[in-house]
Amino acid sequence: MKRNPKEIACALAALALLAGAAGCSFGSDVAEGIGPYAELSSEGGASSEAVPSSSSEETPSSSSPASFAVAVDCGPGGTCSPASGRTVAAGEDLKVTVSAGARRFVDSVSLDGALLYASEPGDRLPSYQIALKNVGEDHAVSARFGREAVWMDCSAGGTCIPGDTTPPVGGDLALKFQADSGYKIQTVVFAGDTIFDADTTASVYGQYNFALGNYQPPRTFDFTAEFVAY
Repeated sequence: MKRNPKEIACALAALALLAGAAGCSFGSDVAEGIGPYAELSSEGGASSEAVPSSSSEETPSSSSPASFAVAVDCGPGGTCSPASGRTVAAGEDLKVTVSAGARRFVDSVSLDGALLYASEPGDRLPSYQIALKNVGEDHAVSARFGREAVWMDCSAGGTCIPGDTTPPVGGDLALKFQADSGYKIQTVVFAGDTIFDADTTASVYGQYNFALGNYQPPRTFDFTAEFVAY
């Protein structure tokens, strides 16, 4: 059956409409990505390595540590609380207390290698406290204790002047051992050696003087004096 050109054109147009409704295409490259992670490639395909689009939810990062370690290094001559450190839950607070022992003082305190406190002559602390707030990382506390360069121990019946102290570097220091009324000096011992002994003299001594010169740290000097009634 012979068709005129107009009828043929109408038939072709109808077929084209039906193909479009069915999702068909002819003669062109079309690539469709599925989902928010799709990215068109140069070949018209979908890539699985694409960065998520802004409409997608971000991938959760690895979880933060639930706790942190606070290490405490406490030198001889004092105590620290907690003594050797503690594990602290993230976000919690912790106080570290540094306490010097008898005749000692806090010489230095450091946190994570940074010096927080250092003693000086005339500035001696018996204790020091560090307050760690909202802990979010590991920490290391270090504490050291010191003693005065000169220790003077006196028995009952007398006085040691000036008592425990540290001379300035290169300086001199005059020491005095003074007996109370009705007492006399029996012995004065320095570094284990007797430097005065009443048994070697018939006189009654109520006072004994000793001088230290050109003090150089870290030398220490220990004196002990005994007084007796007469």
